Amino acid sequence: MEKIYSFTNEFVRAYPEMYDFNDAKVLSVLGSGDQYFTAILSGAKEVEVIDVNIISWYHFVLKYTAIKLLSYEDFCDYFITNKTNDTKVYAHIRNYLPDDVRIFFDRLIRLRIKFSNIRLRSNIFSLFTLIDYVRYIPYLEKNNYYKLQWLLNNRKLPTFYNKSFVDLEKASYDVMLLSNIYHWIDITPEEFIKLIDGFDVSEVQALYTWKISYDFEKFKNLGFDVISVPPVNRNEFSQENYVLTYKRSK
Repeated sequence: MEKIYSFTNEFVRAYPEMYDFNDAKVLSVLGSGDQYFTAILSGAKEVEVIDVNIISWYHFVLKYTAIKLLSYEDFCDYFITNKTNDTKVYAHIRNYLPDDVRIFFDRLIRLRIKFSNIRLRSNIFSLFTLIDYVRYIPYLEKNNYYKLQWLLNNRKLPTFYNKSFVDLEKASYDVMLLSNIYHWIDITPEEFIKLIDGFDVSEVQALYTWKISYDFEKFKNLGFDVISVPPVNRNEFSQENYVLTYKRSK
């Protein structure tokens, strides 16, 4: 079972200032789902999601359904304080889940596996409190949470592609959020831009990284902008994170 991040380790609060989500069609890496929720909260009309890890989808649907049903306080207790291990909260959500997602989580209960066991354990989040998450994830602010809840209650689950980005059928999008996919597909910057150029897309968050990389200059020469954003985990060794952006006229 491939484990997942329960919350993103990207400073997604910066994205609405960098990309035009208003009425946009978006393709986003799924991961924790926080890029999806940020895009919806920022006015995106449609967001499709992609991930090779099916567990990301199960966890995302659990989180999506919890946002629709739970109060702000109960959601934060369930996902942050209790790390999704409160079976009473799950029992409240359970009947609203699609069959495949419900079967997956029910099986964990039968096997006596805590839901938190599907989450990656990371030093980044070990000491995080709600205040730390709010700093970089917009929907974890109380007012934004209820705005997102209203938005989700007026839409269906997104289209999910359980495949690699390199295998995705080319299509038209206004914005693509690719997280750190580049680091996982073992190609050169030149090959990466050819892959992106196969899509009809205006704005691409092409790479999120936590340190300056040796291939930054190659990306700059290919027309990518490197933008610094506040670090998710601010410490003496991490003063900035970096987002590579690729923009073109459709």
